[in-house]
Amino acid sequence: MSARSPVVVGHDGHALGPLRAGEALARALGLPLVLGCAYHYEPVVVGPGATGDDRSAPRALRAEATLDAARRLVHVADVDCRVLPADGAAESLRQLAAEVDAAAVVVGPDLRGEVTREVLGHAHCPVVVAPAEALVVAPQVRVVGVAYDGSVASRFALSAAACVAAAAGATLRILAATGRRPTSRCADDLGRAAAQVPGATVPVETRVLHGRAAAELRRACEDLDLLACGSRGHGRLLGALLGSVSTPLVDDPVCPVLVVPPIVRRRGHQPLGLSTAGTEQLV
Repeated sequence: MSARSPVVVGHDGHALGPLRAGEALARALGLPLVLGCAYHYEPVVVGPGATGDDRSAPRALRAEATLDAARRLVHVADVDCRVLPADGAAESLRQLAAEVDAAAVVVGPDLRGEVTREVLGHAHCPVVVAPAEALVVAPQVRVVGVAYDGSVASRFALSAAACVAAAAGATLRILAATGRRPTSRCADDLGRAAAQVPGATVPVETRVLHGRAAAELRRACEDLDLLACGSRGHGRLLGALLGSVSTPLVDDPVCPVLVVPPIVRRRGHQPLGLSTAGTEQLV
């Protein structure tokens, strides 16, 4: 495995969309891929000499088989597979991301639990929530959108989206919904944001969406390969973390949605230009 910060994909053996999204992001950024599959491990004895119960070994074998099958589905040269013994899948993914200093963690929507919600609430690197179905996920990143409203969170999302677009040779599309704001002001805000995007090689488009933000952004996702958005703070509920606009986008994603964590700092040498899971202090 390369020393570069990898893209981590949490794989449950069912949803193939996250696999395809993780592969596309890793290839776009030129990064290695780490596939993680968690299984429930229950120690018989708690402590340094703990061993698993009789059901732990078969679970581990199933997780290994799941990862072997997943490895054959991705076409990235540098792939590492990790079987994750854990009491909770979300915590095991967070720890894996910290261990490898992940550039991003890719998960699917919460179809059978609250793993995605917990990962979104505690990861210190961007989290990509991908559709469960692989056919919905584009194999290459050609158009990267970003939900922009001028807030600090959306500016960090714009920075991450610009990094992906530059690395992938993709178009960057900055999106904003007018809501009750005057259209001219919204267009001016987008123009200023576009002017601040570094790199002359990134084609930048701006689009003002007329109507309710959540519905219009969801409709705009149909023409995107990736959407970046910011989160506004930690909370137990996903709505408290993302806000009413972003929550529907990750509950039932139309395209992969990259969520920038609420507490970040810029790290120019990192693939997305932001903090990663290995950051000890975030400011």
